[in-house]
Amino acid sequence: MGAKLHWIKEAFSRKISILDQDHEIGVMWQDSMFSHDVHAKLRNVHVLFDVKGFLKRSVNIHDLNNSNKIIGVVNFSFGRKAELLLPNGKTYLWRRQNFFMREWSLIQLSENESLEVLHYELLHSFFVDKGEVSGKLTNEQAELLILTGLFIGNYFRRRRRRAAAAS
Repeated sequence: MGAKLHWIKEAFSRKISILDQDHEIGVMWQDSMFSHDVHAKLRNVHVLFDVKGFLKRSVNIHDLNNSNKIIGVVNFSFGRKAELLLPNGKTYLWRRQNFFMREWSLIQLSENESLEVLHYELLHSFFVDKGEVSGKLTNEQAELLILTGLFIGNYFRRRRRRAAAAS
């Protein structure tokens, strides 16, 4: 991926569309309003983000194209931090860029350096949320990383909305 992708979420919808130009190439959705689990497709990747736990949550990422095999785990820390662990040993840190959750990044961690691989930006948020994903990914896991960063960002935004509604 070298160009920008766009995502759109209509008001009151549980579906996020992922677009390349004007063509839908992916989608994320929740089966029900009460479920925390999220299905996601992008090009030839189809995964399930299986949310576990109550106070300390984690997410198993299941490859629905490959016998429901777990292909990654997201661990949430207190505050607004998350870490993606892949079976090949690679680790990615999810980091928000500002207080208002309008920008966030997925950063690859290695022994010597940290490298931002994807950048997400919420461009418009009123009745319709619209955003962009940009980055330079050439590896075979590009789709998984794009979906995971979008999932985490929207997970924190949903949690923030629920907390605001409860107060």
